Amino acid sequence: MTTVALIHAHNEEGTISEVVAAARAQVDEVIVVVDNCTDRTAELAHAAGASYMVTAGNTAKKAGALNYALDALLPRLQSTDAILVQDADSVLDPAFVEVARGE
Repeated sequence: MTTVALIHAHNEEGTISEVVAAARAQVDEVIVVVDNCTDRTAELAHAAGASYMVTAGNTAKKAGALNYALDALLPRLQSTDAILVQDADSVLDPAFVEVARGE
């Protein structure tokens, strides 16, 4: 089972490095959805070890950005895989994914 963290970010350069680090410690892959950013969020997410997708002109806010990312992500996942969706201003507790899986 693969677990992918999908992190929505809009101008979150102040927190993105810590958020990505916390997620990387618990999941197999971290993707940051860089949504209409005007700061260094993408650069810092990449430096922290995440891949990223950039929205341009998204007017549907968080939902539009996440749907954009899910359209690209879902075709390559299996039915047993999991997606963790979170905001870029929240840092996961170190045991979050383990507890959520019931392990």
